[in-house]
Amino acid sequence: MNKYFLMAAFIWMMQCIIQMVTGTVLPYYCKYIFFDDSLFSYLLLLEVVTTIVTTVLFCPFLLRKFGKRNMSMLGCALALIGHLIYCTHPTDFNWVVFSCFIRGVGFAPLNSVIFGFLGDCVEYGQYKFHIRTEGLIFSGGSIGYKLGTGMCGAFITWLMSMSGYVASTTANAV
Repeated sequence: MNKYFLMAAFIWMMQCIIQMVTGTVLPYYCKYIFFDDSLFSYLLLLEVVTTIVTTVLFCPFLLRKFGKRNMSMLGCALALIGHLIYCTHPTDFNWVVFSCFIRGVGFAPLNSVIFGFLGDCVEYGQYKFHIRTEGLIFSGGSIGYKLGTGMCGAFITWLMSMSGYVASTTANAV
């Protein structure tokens, strides 16, 4: 009955889906489009380091200036722009690097406020229903993570199977 909990779990689930798609598809993309599967490590490292640096250096300032809601919406918009940049020039490695950087910047606000959202859900639940359920809210919030990664992994595997992908240790697989 806590609508804000459902929203926070949904945001976390969607963020996990996006990260799962990136982490699952990018190695194959590097191997079969750029013909160098070692590029995956660099691209993922760039995105993760950008997220960490942006979170540490800029998110406290953004939080004070814009608040959790607006900051997370800005992050969603930047992550979406990062994916759209990727789609505009999918075979240009420099654009893919730029896309990973923008996505990393976009994920930072989301990563930095998701647990704050869950804390707000605890406060709202106590205010509205006069019951304080910290443990239930925080453990239930991880359901968004589990559902997002589980459903996304299953869907990607199904898509690859339906498209005729055959796992191989060589780059000659179709």
